[in-house]
Amino acid sequence: MPTDSTQRAKIIERLAHLSPDELRERLADIVLENRALKRQKAQPAAATSPDPQPEALTLYKANLLDQVSEAVISTDTNFNILSWNRAAEQIYGWRADEVVGKPMRLFLPTEYVADTTTEEAKADLMEHGYWMGEVIHPHKGGQRLNILNSTRLLYDDDGALSGVVGVNLDITLIRQTQLDLQHHEMLLQQITENMGEALWVRDAHTHALIYKNAVYFKLWNIPPNARDDVEVIFARIHPDDRAIVRQRMKQYREGNDLPPIVQYRIAVNDDDPDEIRWVESRSFYIRDNEGNIIRYGAKLIDITEHKRAQQQLHDYERRLQLIVSNLPVMLYTVSANRIITFMDGKGLDVLGMAPGQFVGMSIDELGEQMPDAMAAFNRAFDGRGPMSAISQVGDFQLMTYYVPYVDAQGNFSGVIGLSQDVTHHQNAHTNLKAALDRQSELHDIRARFVAVTSHEFRTPLTTVQSSLDILQMIDEANSDDGASARQRHYRQIATGLSTLQQLMDDVLMYSEAEVGAWTFKPRPVNALELCEQIAGELQRGLGDSQQLRFGSRGSCPEANIDPLLFRKMVINLLDNAIKYSPDGGEVQFVAHCDEVCLELTIKDQGIGIPTDEIPKLFQAFHRAQNVGTLPGTGLGLSVVKEVVELHDGVITVHSQLGQGTEIIVTLPSTVDAVD
Repeated sequence: MPTDSTQRAKIIERLAHLSPDELRERLADIVLENRALKRQKAQPAAATSPDPQPEALTLYKANLLDQVSEAVISTDTNFNILSWNRAAEQIYGWRADEVVGKPMRLFLPTEYVADTTTEEAKADLMEHGYWMGEVIHPHKGGQRLNILNSTRLLYDDDGALSGVVGVNLDITLIRQTQLDLQHHEMLLQQITENMGEALWVRDAHTHALIYKNAVYFKLWNIPPNARDDVEVIFARIHPDDRAIVRQRMKQYREGNDLPPIVQYRIAVNDDDPDEIRWVESRSFYIRDNEGNIIRYGAKLIDITEHKRAQQQLHDYERRLQLIVSNLPVMLYTVSANRIITFMDGKGLDVLGMAPGQFVGMSIDELGEQMPDAMAAFNRAFDGRGPMSAISQVGDFQLMTYYVPYVDAQGNFSGVIGLSQDVTHHQNAHTNLKAALDRQSELHDIRARFVAVTSHEFRTPLTTVQSSLDILQMIDEANSDDGASARQRHYRQIATGLSTLQQLMDDVLMYSEAEVGAWTFKPRPVNALELCEQIAGELQRGLGDSQQLRFGSRGSCPEANIDPLLFRKMVINLLDNAIKYSPDGGEVQFVAHCDEVCLELTIKDQGIGIPTDEIPKLFQAFHRAQNVGTLPGTGLGLSVVKEVVELHDGVITVHSQLGQGTEIIVTLPSTVDAVD
């Protein structure tokens, strides 16, 4: 005989598939069967059988009640417990000897379900003789039990009310299963309602639409309460795609295998019928445990943006292909196993190749056409970075660039090659190099000519100057009537000689600077003392109408300068200030030195410089338009700028026409200065 727990499990499993009304009917049947069994056992035995003993009959009834899986509890009219079978012990945890003879309310206080009160249940029981419904009973351990209860009134043979019997079925597991199922259904509904895809499900037998989520209505632009009108949906499908959708529905109904994915177009904007959207339908079947189809449905995804992106990508690829195919280069890619995977470009015409001719071949086969470039390719292929090479192919020269490339994970994927015909450029480069070499040669010849000429001029100038000095000395010793006139001519000759000497010095110095012949030898020098010395030398050669005033601030015992070049620079600046002040006036020369810089400021009261000519001031041979007949070569300031730049300094000019000029030279200094 099966155990009680096995019987209960089978009964619960059987009852789990019943509705509440079916459960109530089943419980009523059980109660009626138990009452019939009681009446049958209470009838006198047949004449052929001896009357059973009362004790044996009582034991038989008790054993019979202990075999059922429902709790059978009887009470007297005061609801004191009279009987408590084994199932009651198993369901509630109380033993029969603990509860028999005691009030029912002490052990099973009843909580009614479905808005039923205790008074209503009692009234219904007294009126009809029975009551059936779901209640909550406590277990001995405190757990709440869901009980399907059927209670009936008991009458004695005289028809008097003798008590009450209740048959209680524990449906806690059923209710918990139902709650879990409801929870899962609610969770599933929340998931499907909040998913980004539209979902619909139909019954496989009736083909009725049994589920649609909120996205479904949004996708088709129909109200949530819209009826299941298939034709309304089909009317929104693009006419060219309706056939495949109808064929798909036919396959659903016939239970045939379906293509997993179908894409079609829909027009759901009533205000703009021309607005087309793309839908991707993914079909599925739902089967029972035997594999029979019980539901079918589909998940619909709006892929309009994806389609647009695909079209944009397709258009981009077409444009890119068009660009590449018309580029005057040969572009190709080589995979990690040295196979050419792409080749295109107008540059293929140079080699008499067609686009894609070498695709699928090894790069080594192309290397036979360009052997000079293979060494660069192999270096790029071995991971040495971008490489380039010039190779001779027939009458053409090709410049090829090789760049290794990697995939999204950073793994080496191959090499990109780009070859371009540079024959014309190489020829032009060769011609340009020859022209530059010729220009450099001419430049050197000119520089040597200037240097030689300058030196050659110095000899006759020196001779003339010496002869002039002798003549002046003789005239000074023989003072006759014409001596003063001759002295005047001597001074004019001396001035011309000085001008020629300065011209030769400027030309030679500029020529040396231009060819880089200067030797820059900076060393620690007391710059302020040197400036004062130069100013003193120039002051002694000035007339009464001009004054050169020198001032200094700070201390420069170890300014890092080249004294020879520094002297040439300062003399050039002071000579210009004096020369371009023909009406006399004062030239101010201020030197300031500290630990940061050496600053020279030379300011005159001369003719000034036109504003638009200041940017051209340091160009060789440039002279301002307002200099008139004042002598000069236009080389002095270009030499000054060279000296300033050799010292990593800067020079600035401030001037107004007719108001004089101020030039500021700032050189770096390593002096620990004290003001």
